[in-house]
Amino acid sequence: MLKKMKWGPAALAALSLMALTLAVGTANAADKVSLRLGWTYGGMFAPIYLGIDKGFFSDAGIDLDVREGKGSVPSATSVANGQDDFGYFDMAAAARLIDKGLPLKGIGQIRQKTGMCVISLKKSRLTEPKQLEGHSVSHTPGDSLSQVFPAFIKATGIDGSKIKQEGLDYSVYLKALENGQIDAILGYVDEEGFTLENRGLPINKICFADNGVVLVDYGFATSQKMIDKNPDLVKRFVAAVVKSFDYARNHVEEAVAAGEKRFPEFDKKLATKQVGYQQELFGDAVKNGKPIGWIDEATWNGSLKTLHDYMGLKKTDPSLYYTNEFIPGGAS
Repeated sequence: MLKKMKWGPAALAALSLMALTLAVGTANAADKVSLRLGWTYGGMFAPIYLGIDKGFFSDAGIDLDVREGKGSVPSATSVANGQDDFGYFDMAAAARLIDKGLPLKGIGQIRQKTGMCVISLKKSRLTEPKQLEGHSVSHTPGDSLSQVFPAFIKATGIDGSKIKQEGLDYSVYLKALENGQIDAILGYVDEEGFTLENRGLPINKICFADNGVVLVDYGFATSQKMIDKNPDLVKRFVAAVVKSFDYARNHVEEAVAAGEKRFPEFDKKLATKQVGYQQELFGDAVKNGKPIGWIDEATWNGSLKTLHDYMGLKKTDPSLYYTNEFIPGGAS
């Protein structure tokens, strides 16, 4: 027969304290959250890592796991399907997927003007859209640029059938341009453009935004399911993001150092230039006092019009694609 165990006052007090400690620990446990980027590390992502180091995410009760990506389309799909909690990628490319039913929504539009360009070496003398006819232009399969390039072709009126489009793995992408294997590439001003310039190679840029392609760029997004089931987490996440980017714009060197700690092989000079440039894309609403990430409806409408007119987008109600409700200060 088992004997009934007797507990003394000291033992009972210890057990009570242990139970209380466990309860408090559980209540204060940070939410483990994943963030899928649209691409591999570059200076544009440095503010996120700075936010982690400054404790902005942990203060919001978030244990953030940042994961690199291989293109905005696969990253957007991963977030919408719940494989990742949040994403930071090109929302113009994601909009085409949302139009087709992908359950995704923008929650913080950081870059409100596209930095997409057709980039070539200065010696090619390719400075106008029409000059691209008869030349080769390369992209990376699955990237956002290849999704939007048809809009550039239609907006500029050039003959796309006269452009040889080649998909190349990113590991040989820039080298192929440098070696003259291709005539031009699709890239971002502050990614491929700055990278080539940093290598001492003068370039030409035919920018989408200067040729009738009005589009938003990188922004944060999450699934509709996350918004419906855990709006508090979305609000806390967005607040930490806004705080991170706001701090980074006045502390560029700290942001670069945060990225360098994790990616020491990445060129520091290039990262510094990228972090500084990104502020130019925050948008007029931010310049006029709105928090970083807040975007006015007219800007999104401009993007949707471009996607509708040139890329067959069917749904043009901006509320399907983004919301300001989680930005500190509200949706107004």
